[in-house]
Amino acid sequence: MNASPSSLARRAGRIAFGVVLFLGMLVLAVFAIHYGFREMPVHAWQILLGTWLTAFATAAVVRTVTDCIAASDLADDHPWVPAGELTDDHERVAAGELADERQRVAALVLPAIGIALIAPLTVHAIVVLLVNLDHVATWSLLRHALEQFDGWAVASLALTGPAHVTFAALVGVRANRLAKGAIPVTVKTIYLATVIAACVPGILVVVPPFVVALTGLPMLPLLYWMEGVAERDREPRIALPTAVARVA
Repeated sequence: MNASPSSLARRAGRIAFGVVLFLGMLVLAVFAIHYGFREMPVHAWQILLGTWLTAFATAAVVRTVTDCIAASDLADDHPWVPAGELTDDHERVAAGELADERQRVAALVLPAIGIALIAPLTVHAIVVLLVNLDHVATWSLLRHALEQFDGWAVASLALTGPAHVTFAALVGVRANRLAKGAIPVTVKTIYLATVIAACVPGILVVVPPFVVALTGLPMLPLLYWMEGVAERDREPRIALPTAVARVA
């Protein structure tokens, strides 16, 4: 089934959103590896904030542009017809369904992975900000606290790197299965597997698994949010070219 112009626009926006988040996290990881515990030219909190703002702005622009293009194409050549008025041109219909499925999967998998990668450190940065609320009136003190977050970000990626990768990978698998209407990986499985993965770099260290377990709690809504998005994306809407529609 082909999606409506509004659905295509939402999907395009989510894909752009996910790609920007992934790239932002990649930049942060590269900086962490290159600079380690030395001072970064761009601090971790700045990368996180900039990534989120850029992701939302890019998604809005892509969604608007896609909506305009799709609406224009629809007005010119692609009237909408009911699901029951299918043509006998099975190859054309099958190609449309395949393209629709690929769009649907990408529009759920990419943002899910992007959020899964960057959200944990974002939560940590927010905690740092909340802990230092007393210094909000004094920007220099607050900035110093946020700059110290660089070391935490580096340590987090080093000690809980396997947990970050495990969480993002399983979230991607869950999103892929949900988009295809298959049985997804359970939230419990993802949570437990991520906490267990946090034990890999430091089996004798209790802190990494404990931190990951706490950080994972705010991530749970993401895992349930995916179900609603996947269900809405599978709504039966079909677009066929005028020539094909007349044959039906």
